[in-house]
This record gives sequence, C-alpha cells and structure tokens, in this order.
Amino acid sequence: MNKEEETTSENAEALNIQINNDLPPTWVDYIVPMAREDGIFFLRFATIMPEGLVEQARIITDNEVMKQFVDSICSAMDYYPGRQDGE
Repeated sequence: MNKEEETTSENAEALNIQINNDLPPTWVDYIVPMAREDGIFFLRFATIMPEGLVEQARIITDNEVMKQFVDSICSAMDYYPGRQDGE
C-alpha cells in the first residue's frame, strides 16, 4: 500500500514520491562516503550490533545528486560547516 507524498526542494521542482510502507526505517551509527574518480558517489550505512559492525544499506549515485543531497541535509539542519584547514 503506497501513498503519494509531495516533497519540495530549493533546487528542484515538486517531486511525487511513491511511499513504500513496507520499507522499515533503519537506525545507522556510521555513514561512510566514498567518491570515485568517474563522478560516481558511494554511501555505505552501518549499525553497531552485538555481532559487530553490520552494513545496513549501500547507495550509489552521481556527484551532482550527492551535492543536492548534502545541500538538503544542511538546509534541514540549519548547519553549514566550513572547509577544514588544508583542503
């Protein structure tokens, strides 16, 4: 049973997202970002469990989508970190 939800972003038109109610939320303790030289970005999500660190999800997208993702997170948190020295 999917519901339709309209989401807006400063950088995009309104999106119609089909909500998958069968997809459970997952808590993650670590987010590991990896940028490739070919413009692809890889995110790995992991959780600390009694058995050790357990991978929960992997996301692959391009760098432009990842930049929009980071902008959205910063905007939602009202947190805009600056560059660290040496970068």
